[in-house]
Parts: sequence; structure tokens; C-alpha cells
Amino acid sequence: MPLRCITPTSPSDGPRSRETTAACPGATAHGVDGTKGRCGMTRLSVAYKEHDDYLEVVATGRYDLQEAMATVPAALSACRRLGLTNVLVDYRELKGVAAITQKILFSVDVLDKHNAYVAGGGLPLRIAYLGSPDLVTAYQPGAEIANRNGMDVKLFTDEDEARRWLGV
Repeated sequence: MPLRCITPTSPSDGPRSRETTAACPGATAHGVDGTKGRCGMTRLSVAYKEHDDYLEVVATGRYDLQEAMATVPAALSACRRLGLTNVLVDYRELKGVAAITQKILFSVDVLDKHNAYVAGGGLPLRIAYLGSPDLVTAYQPGAEIANRNGMDVKLFTDEDEARRWLGV
């Protein structure tokens, strides 16, 4: 069964509790459907869980910068459609998470897309990133860049703490 991104839909599409998995435009070569690509690595898989007061994004599989960047518009679209301002990104099960340079590139890409989203009428988002203790260190250049440029971003290793910070 093909996977699909959350896209703007009509109110008749059902309740906000639905879960969807996004497919990257490059899914045929090394997509984001949780299966193995031509290289034999498990592909990036991103599930979106809509809650009444926040969007939960769960990333699993093998990290790829381009695929990760390709998932951001679907999250922004869901937030706009649902009127949500809180996002919990859970990447605790993600493998092969990038080096600092790729984390910074991803952060700048999210910042650019968030700024365009807000400029286009979207509400500013508060984003909690939830990672495993080996991935969340004291040095957080991506979060620092985002926060210095008007985004409200924080990294956590404890899910309850992340939810409290979001107020959900």
C-alpha cells in the first residue's frame, strides 16, 4: 500500500486522531517508507499523529538529510490545517543520525520553512525534539540557531518533560 503525506483536507476527512506516514518525493530510490532501499539500509519512516493540542512526528529507520528535509512541509501543512502550534518530534528510534554539520543544515532548512510558513499566515510553532540520551548533548547548535532566529525549539531526552514544556 503506498504511503502518503498529510495534506490539507476537508473537514469530512475524519477525526484529528488519525495517523499517517509520509513518503518522500525520492521514495523510489531510497524513500521514507520504513523498507530497505537499494543500498540495503532501512529507509527513513515518518509517522504523523494528530492530537487535539499538538502534532506528534515520529521518525524511525535510517536518517537521510534530504529525506528528513522533505518531510517538513507535511508537518507544517498539518499544523496549518489543524490550527496547531505545538509539535513533538520523536527521533529516539532513528538510526545513523547525522554529524553536527548535517544537524545544522537540517535546522537551517526547518528555520527557513518555518519562517516562510509564518510569513504565509501560519502561526509560529513551538517544537520539542525528543531524542535518546546519546543524541541529545549539551552542544545544540541547531536549536541555538533556531532560537536566535525567532523559533521556539528545545531538545529533550524525557518524553514527559517534553510534553510539559509544550503544555500538552
